[in-house]
Amino acid sequence: MWAVLLAGALGLPAAGQSARDGSEADSPQMAAVQVAAVQVPAVQVTAGQINLGASSSVSAPDAPAATVVGVLPAEKKGAGEKRRVLPFSKFAISSRSGTLGAGGQFAVPLMRGLNLRAGAGFIDFGAAATIDGARYEGQIHLKDGMVSVDWFPFNLGIHISPGLVIFKSALTAGVYVPGGNSFDLGEVTFTSSPTDPVTGGASLQFEHTVMPALTIGFRNMIAKEGKHWSTPFELGAAYTGHYTAQLNLQGSACINVGCLSASSPTIQQSVVQEQDSLNEPMKHFQIYPIFISGVSYRF
Repeated sequence: MWAVLLAGALGLPAAGQSARDGSEADSPQMAAVQVAAVQVPAVQVTAGQINLGASSSVSAPDAPAATVVGVLPAEKKGAGEKRRVLPFSKFAISSRSGTLGAGGQFAVPLMRGLNLRAGAGFIDFGAAATIDGARYEGQIHLKDGMVSVDWFPFNLGIHISPGLVIFKSALTAGVYVPGGNSFDLGEVTFTSSPTDPVTGGASLQFEHTVMPALTIGFRNMIAKEGKHWSTPFELGAAYTGHYTAQLNLQGSACINVGCLSASSPTIQQSVVQEQDSLNEPMKHFQIYPIFISGVSYRF
């Protein structure tokens, strides 16, 4: 190739070109230079430039000068190179059900492998139980909000999510002891007055309103390119601190000395003992289990 270009630059004939006459070929002033054609990229000659393109066999033309400009194919990105993810460039919403109640949540990306997620839910149902002869009819009204960061360390659809849970709860129960029925209160057994039966209420309080949480989840709420639907779920726990039960009674309770008002010191002492007996085992349960599942759609 360089021989062809040199011949063109010097104005000498390339290989296969006949000499003007035999004497010229033998002249000592002009030596015939023959260069075999070589395989080079196809050229385009414009204004003294030779642009290299697809492969073909050519010879350089006669020209006083030549500038060779190589045209190389565009470099391809490596197959493993990942595209950059811009903050808040996508948006996904999801239904939510589980131990935090029914509700919804949304998620946006912060960077590759890191999402910001927030949601809210509520629980509202009733339950009933008889404890120590007293009938408890409970109502659970739980409202919550949750904010977390989803970190995907292995890019496998598994995320670790530290976050905060905000509880606004009302766990209450009505207490009723039919007249003439016996019930235990603390260390004493009472009989509910037939004429003024014992009634009241109980409530359960969380030590904290804002609680740290940690969950492990599977699948990304923000589906991959080309997809819109996903079915994420996660499990973990929130730290609640101590649960505290409070008990308030009205009416009258009877013992061997007669019937006493629920507000009397004797019965109130037994109420405190009953509260302590309820709160003692709850000291060992200072977490709230979290399980969330849903169906998400990426916009």
